[in-house]
This record gives sequence, C-alpha cells and structure tokens, in this order.
Amino acid sequence: MLEQNNRPFVGKPVKLNYMWRDVERRANRYGIPFKSIPTYPVDPEELANRVAVVASLEGWCPVYTKAIYRTWFLENKVPGDVEDLRLLLSQLGKDSDTTIARANSQAIRDRYASETEVAKELGIFGSPTFMWGSEFFWGDDRFEDAIEWSKSHAN
Repeated sequence: MLEQNNRPFVGKPVKLNYMWRDVERRANRYGIPFKSIPTYPVDPEELANRVAVVASLEGWCPVYTKAIYRTWFLENKVPGDVEDLRLLLSQLGKDSDTTIARANSQAIRDRYASETEVAKELGIFGSPTFMWGSEFFWGDDRFEDAIEWSKSHAN
C-alpha cells in the first residue's frame, strides 16, 4: 500500500469519516457491533501479516484472520502490537513466543516478500481481492460480483 500511495483515507478527514460511517452501516447490516473507530493505519512492521503467513503454512489462517480483525475492529487492539498479538495467539491456543519468533524469521520474511511480489504481479493492490483466472475483484462489496463472474465463466 505504501509503494502505491494506496492509503486512500490518510490525510483526508472528510473521506476518512465517511469510510468509518460506511463501515459502521455495513457492520450493522451484518449484525456486527461497531463500538468505535479503530486505530488506523496499523502494523507498520507488518508483524500481524507475517503471523498470517505462519498461520497459513500451519493451517489456522482462517481462525487467525477472523480473530485479528475482531480484536482490531471490535476491541480496538492494534494488530501489530506485540502484547496484543501475544494475547490473541494465546487465546487461539498457540505458543505466542514461538509463533512470533517464526514470524520474525528470515524464512517467513522472505516468504511474505515473495507472496507480496506475486500479488503485485497479478495487479492486486488491496484486500480483500477475489480472483477468478486473470479477473480480480477488490473489496468486500465485490464478493457477490466475483461469485457471479465465476459461475458464469466456469467450464
């Protein structure tokens, strides 16, 4: 996001306020409590993302992703804060010291960098992105479009 100057709301208070109001409306639509605007942007060291790489390799990424977003959006805990991350990992039954050490290892840093390069080569610039062949759909509000496209273009 930094390379592409893709922090669309930073330094734009009117747009930022709209975005958070929109998030609140969407959360209400899905029955998710929205207590306050969470800290944004977060995780400058990308630790939470590297933990996601570990989680992906070990098969617990969906659980981790839901938990990290829940704690960020509903509890306003910063994903990249080491102590908040330790607590979350412990709640997930993971050894936080081992997981964070692995996330900070050169092997995981290299894997994260490599996967980021693949995403950039595919033209991905944000999350969530849904892919079907070379077609991609960005944003949670494009999920239904991605499903419809995949159904209409399935072999």
